[in-house]
Amino acid sequence: LWTSKGQRKYHHFAIEGYKIVEDAIHSIEKSPFVIEEIIADSLFLSKKYSHALLKLCDEKSVSVRIVKHYPIERILPSRTPQGIMAVLKMPVRTDDQRLGDILNAKGRILFLDGVQDPGNVGTLIRSAAAFGADGIIVGQDSARLYNSKTIRATAGAFLKIPVLDLVHRNAVEIVEKFENLDFAIIALSKSNDAIPLRKFESPQKALFIIGNEGAGIRKNVAQIATHTVSIEISNSIESLNAAVSGSILLFHICNRQV
Repeated sequence: LWTSKGQRKYHHFAIEGYKIVEDAIHSIEKSPFVIEEIIADSLFLSKKYSHALLKLCDEKSVSVRIVKHYPIERILPSRTPQGIMAVLKMPVRTDDQRLGDILNAKGRILFLDGVQDPGNVGTLIRSAAAFGADGIIVGQDSARLYNSKTIRATAGAFLKIPVLDLVHRNAVEIVEKFENLDFAIIALSKSNDAIPLRKFESPQKALFIIGNEGAGIRKNVAQIATHTVSIEISNSIESLNAAVSGSILLFHICNRQV
C-alpha cells in the first residue's frame, strides 16, 4: 500500500506516524478517506500518549490491530518508525467525480502542473489548507498524492482540504474545464511582462497554476492563462523553490479568507 501498483490494485493506501494517524481519526466524519484499520506495535503501546489514541479509536469505532514490533518495522518506510500506521480506503467517488464539486464551488483552486518533488507537492497541499484555498488539483506529471513522502509533507493537511490526484489526466483538458466555467486562469511565472503579485487583486473565482520546478508551466497550459503574475525577488537570486513560490502566492490571495 506504499506503492502506486498496490494502491491501484487494492484501492487503499497507508499512512504512518502518531500525529497524522490522530488527524485521520479526528477527521473521520468530514474526510473522504475511510479508515480501514490502525496497526500498532509494542513500541507505540509503551508511549504514554498511546492510551489517548486507543481511547479515541474506541470512541470513533475504529478497528485497531496490535502486532509485534519486528514486522511493522520492516514495512514502514520511515527510518525511525513510531510503531503506528493506518490503512485508508480511497474515496468511493472518483477524483473525476469530485472534480465536479470543485468546479461548482466557484472558489480559489490551486493547480500543480508537473510539480515532481513529493516534498513540494505535500508542502503546497499544507499551505493551501493553511491559507484557506478551496481545493488543490495535483495535475499532470506531478508527484502523486498517495506517495508516502507527499503524504508526510502534508502533515495531515490532505485530510482537511479537497485534494484531487489527476496526475494521469491531460493538464490542458483540466484547465479548459475551469476556463469554460469562467474561472480566471492565473499562471505564476518569471516572465518580464507578468503582473507583480503585490499589485495583483485576485478574483474570487480563480484557478492558480504552479509549474514544474525546472521547466515551469507547460506552454500549452500557459497559453490558456488570463493573467500571469510574478513574485519579485532580489536580482542575485534566480528563482524560488516551487513550494515557497506557491505558498507566497497562496498567502497573498487567500489570507483574508482564513
